[in-house]
Amino acid sequence: MRLVMCLFLMSREFKFYISIRNNMVLVLIILRLHIKMDIV
Repeated sequence: MRLVMCLFLMSREFKFYISIRNNMVLVLIILRLHIKMDIV
């Protein structure tokens, strides 16, 4: 039972980490686009 809880928590943390990483990538892309717009 404890193992199941541990796995559940780990999977939740992992999903959270993936979503944060995806958001960071989106933010970086948007920032690059804004910088290009400013240069042009």
